[in-house]
Amino acid sequence: GRAQVVGDILHTAMQMVNESPAEARYEPAEWRAAFNNLVDSARTQINASAASRHLGDPRRWPELTDVYRRMTNVLGRRRRSDGVKVEVHAERELRSRDRLLFGRIDAYFIHSGRIEVVDYKSGAVSDGEELPKEHEEQVYFYAYLIEENYGSYPGALEVIGRDGTRAVEPSPERSRKLAND
Repeated sequence: GRAQVVGDILHTAMQMVNESPAEARYEPAEWRAAFNNLVDSARTQINASAASRHLGDPRRWPELTDVYRRMTNVLGRRRRSDGVKVEVHAERELRSRDRLLFGRIDAYFIHSGRIEVVDYKSGAVSDGEELPKEHEEQVYFYAYLIEENYGSYPGALEVIGRDGTRAVEPSPERSRKLAND
């Protein structure tokens, strides 16, 4: 359905970010054109299948604005304002050392020995409102996987939704307990 198409476009867009050279400049017009090509490709696939035509034209889907914003958010974090290069990882699957636990992290950034984890939500995440427990637990689980893979617990965790950003207090203890449970 529609959610699957949106998810496919998101994953492909983030993969494009991962595959682009870290030193490449972020040129908004080029990335917008690449994103539009993804959407046009989805439109072609929808139109080619009689069973999918009811989905309509993805160029008119408002949720793709969120997908584009996520992609540009990740691209915009590649270089901080102070000139420090940032290692960007988007839509990466990480596994625990014992290979029993895994997850696909929306994005994480490494710079100056610090790791920041970001989870993007398609719904509202408003400043001042309590973050749903499942969103918080997901970010803690991702932080656990980061620590397992990099030997360092993230210094920042955040959830970005349609309406805002919420910081989650880093807690290695909570992450480990969640993973052990």
